[in-house]
Amino acid sequence: SYRRSLAIREALGAPAPVAQSLNGIANTVYYLGKYGEAKALYERSLSLMLQAKDRAGAAIAVNNLAELSNSLGDPANALRGFRESLAMFAELGDESGAGSSWIGQGNTHLLLGDYASAAAAYTRSLAMAERRGERLNTANALNNLGVVSRKLGAWDEALSYYARSLEIKETLGNRAGVADTLHNMGLVFRQRGDLDQAMEHYERSLAITRELGDPAGVAGVLAGMANVHYERGE
Repeated sequence: SYRRSLAIREALGAPAPVAQSLNGIANTVYYLGKYGEAKALYERSLSLMLQAKDRAGAAIAVNNLAELSNSLGDPANALRGFRESLAMFAELGDESGAGSSWIGQGNTHLLLGDYASAAAAYTRSLAMAERRGERLNTANALNNLGVVSRKLGAWDEALSYYARSLEIKETLGNRAGVADTLHNMGLVFRQRGDLDQAMEHYERSLAITRELGDPAGVAGVLAGMANVHYERGE
């Protein structure tokens, strides 16, 4: 486990390996929703990475702290962090890391309702993912662009992005991703008034989320289906 690894590495006194273990623990507690504990761990990891002059590790820690800032409701600090990590990744020639920073910026702009900036950031991340042949990242970037188009009411454009994302995810066997994109497509069809297509996509998404045992996903799809029934007057 990360905590056992941390104890061994602390005993050895090497800062960079200790920082890596701290980052791993921070990721775990972050996904458990323990944001305060995660923040303290990420900050310790960053301090040790800088002490060890590990710029790559420091860039990852800065990026993680930026993502955490969004979860804490501080988008301004998140944007500063993502821009800082982007500069660090660019300096290192780490295009994959830079792509994650662009995605973070896009997510933050989306939260702020700045759809033009979100689209620009997602487009940058898409170009990097395609250039590197990162198919899942490509699919995720396309899905994100679909979200922006949906927010802008550009239904056909949103469906085009989602369809491209869906094709990649199906090829990769990414069932959770397929369910998510089908759900998003159902929402677009409902919003533009094509209720039959909306229900068809919701039903396909529901079958997968049930198969995966994803209660939150099931609840989200059922809510969408309930909206369709309501709009049909059923």
